[in-house]
Amino acid sequence: ALWGAFAKGFELAQSSPADVEQWIVVLTDGANNVFNGVDGAKIAALASEREARIIAISVGSATNAEDMKKICGNASAKGHLSKHIPVSASPQGVDEAFKMVAQLLNARVTSLSIADGLVAIADANGSITVCNIDGVKIWSHQSGTAGGWMVRADARSAYQGNDNGILRFNLRNGNMESQCPFGNAVLSGCQTPDSLFSAAGSNVYWFSKMNNNVAAVASVAPAIILANAAGMVDNQVHLFTADSSSTISCFPWNPNTPTTLHAAKWRLSCSDIGTPLSMQVFGNRLFVATTKGVLASIDISPAATAAGAPTIACAVKTANIDGEATVPLQKLPTTNDASQGVVVECQRELNDNELLDIHRAIHGANVDHVIVRGKNYPVEVAPAKKLRFVIISNMKFIEQNPAKAGKYGQMSRSGHKITWCISGHSPRWGLIVDDQVQSNVCPLKMRILSDGFNKNWDVQFPVIENSQRTLGAKFVVQQIFPAENGEYYRVVNNNYKQFG
Repeated sequence: ALWGAFAKGFELAQSSPADVEQWIVVLTDGANNVFNGVDGAKIAALASEREARIIAISVGSATNAEDMKKICGNASAKGHLSKHIPVSASPQGVDEAFKMVAQLLNARVTSLSIADGLVAIADANGSITVCNIDGVKIWSHQSGTAGGWMVRADARSAYQGNDNGILRFNLRNGNMESQCPFGNAVLSGCQTPDSLFSAAGSNVYWFSKMNNNVAAVASVAPAIILANAAGMVDNQVHLFTADSSSTISCFPWNPNTPTTLHAAKWRLSCSDIGTPLSMQVFGNRLFVATTKGVLASIDISPAATAAGAPTIACAVKTANIDGEATVPLQKLPTTNDASQGVVVECQRELNDNELLDIHRAIHGANVDHVIVRGKNYPVEVAPAKKLRFVIISNMKFIEQNPAKAGKYGQMSRSGHKITWCISGHSPRWGLIVDDQVQSNVCPLKMRILSDGFNKNWDVQFPVIENSQRTLGAKFVVQQIFPAENGEYYRVVNNNYKQFG
């Protein structure tokens, strides 16, 4: 009586606390009849109305697989993370399915991609967020659907794969540039400089970054692709997939005939090591991480695949780790010679003089803007309380509300000019009273001291020990270049020394 149990699940979800996630997990072989007037169509309608996340596992050739797909699709369209998982009718198939269930139940951040010093993040709620080098959000977009299982970024665009297909955004400002529906949820993706390869359902879809053309170029039907990768093998692009039948497949792809649907060049069973959920090509090796906690290396060179499918060259079972892992950082060498490099210094994002410029603009009569580090920022007025404020980066500078009780409200009413700095980087508020900066809570940034560079730009600096990242600390780096995607510099390599 699957349909009756399904209806009961929605009933229980309705009566549960609103702030607790509600999940309905269903396992079916398709042998279900109408129960008390409830059938697949009725459950699909409930999925469009009720508040619940759904995972439906269809075993073997379940006759109700299309019903399950529609039910999960309706729940996703309502903004609830839901997935239909078809698996083989075997203990291994069911075992792999429930490992995927565990992943879904715990998923929040589902994919990351780094491009030119910016990080793009996709989450299980269907959002994509891009942050800068300091983790400050540049923009965020809610796609209106649950699930955001893929994100890839290059110097120009960010690509999100969700339950509806691919969305393309401008990496700098978050403007949506195109959307391409696939009819299936995108679960993974990889990219080359000119193309994006996204796995949705049983197919790998080619997406042209040049003109947004889309075509299915590989298929593992009836299995579902859970991970994919692309790499050069023998001077030709090859696509690799891992699917729900615990099989890795290899497909050739030719950029001169990009829309051609290719047959598999070879297939490799990986049931002994588990189903890969992540894969990456490096040189002539395909690396996979599986549901059994195995990291495996597969030789995909022409010599290894001349007779067909390759063998797994190396597989390592990861151990359970208790406690916290720490990475020891070496003590930095020091130098007094800056002739062979560029000197950078750890500074406040805004120094005290710049804070005073902002303070005076906020309290100045008929002042409507302030120029800080060559940029113009408007002085705005909060509509409710008529308080003047300025927003710079992740910081808000706002005048003291004279109507407030307490010490600073009284000081404001007595004629003192008071400005608060609310920073997303610090739990403390910065404070300026009259012409004195009493507390500067602006975050620390790396800036260039050497001549020949824009000294208003930040420097994306390698991770160093907190004890070394102190106000006024100086370092010498060998080479710096401007980022493609913003007004900041990047360090070419991690060869740097403490200066002075």
